[in-house]
Amino acid sequence: NFSNKYLLIKKSANYGLLTSEFKTYLPCEYQQITALDKGYLMLVKNGKYGIMTDNGKTVLKCEFDSISTTNDNILMKQNGKWGTINTKGAIPCKYTEIVPVRNFYAVKDGKKWGIVGAAGNTILAPTYKLDKVEAFGNFFKVSYKKHFGLLDGTGKLVLPIAYEEITKRDGSSFFVKQK
Repeated sequence: NFSNKYLLIKKSANYGLLTSEFKTYLPCEYQQITALDKGYLMLVKNGKYGIMTDNGKTVLKCEFDSISTTNDNILMKQNGKWGTINTKGAIPCKYTEIVPVRNFYAVKDGKKWGIVGAAGNTILAPTYKLDKVEAFGNFFKVSYKKHFGLLDGTGKLVLPIAYEEITKRDGSSFFVKQK
């Protein structure tokens, strides 16, 4: 929330920010200014998204088609491809889908999925042909042709893709259903 530090102003259809001394902090050239967690601001200028800190440091220029945040991750989309930036590093916008889990990301390149570390290092090149990947505790729940399995953060298949259903019991236990 930037209401304690800045005053949101609107001129014509655009927004800007004033300091508590009523001096221009950001000129009225943004279609949207949104306060995010941990002192970040999401800006929209000319239909493109960017991120800056509330003390004026640009994190991402306003050049992305979409930006979303989850925990300590900023996911950004550019030209139909997803990437991410976090405190450990960045992954360029080259994947058709990204699913964050703890210090890893399941990344989709075309029709195949792989695993990338938080610093952007490839752990497992996209090799798995899957229908869906989702965060599942410390694992990735994967599905292919209506069957489910689990991958760990190294890309190792810890439960084969052979189960009709997998549900969490607690942090490290699962229920599985097999025909």
